[in-house]
Amino acid sequence: LLKRIFRDFVAAVRAEGMKAVVLMLPSRGDLNLYVRGQKASYETLRAHLEKTGVPIIDPAPTLTSNTPLHDLFYRAGHYSPKGNAIGANVTAEALQLSLRAELPGIRHEVSA
Repeated sequence: LLKRIFRDFVAAVRAEGMKAVVLMLPSRGDLNLYVRGQKASYETLRAHLEKTGVPIIDPAPTLTSNTPLHDLFYRAGHYSPKGNAIGANVTAEALQLSLRAELPGIRHEVSA
């Protein structure tokens, strides 16, 4: 069902002349797995999307690089302001790189 939802999403976006991009939002559990070198809960979906050519933004490597996991989340599981800021910066940088690759010679700036 999830693969069909994403297939329909990508088709609808492309039909409008746009490019679909998927942002992964890893949970605390996913980041714990990532730190231990194991696969996150979304790896099957990620592999499927990669096969279809959908660009994926995954902040997991940056989220886990220099910040203790307990600083990234509130107890209820939502990202903390620090976790949100890191995710926003990763997303902005990925989108800037994508724009530069698609439209070289044009200056693109994203304020994060």
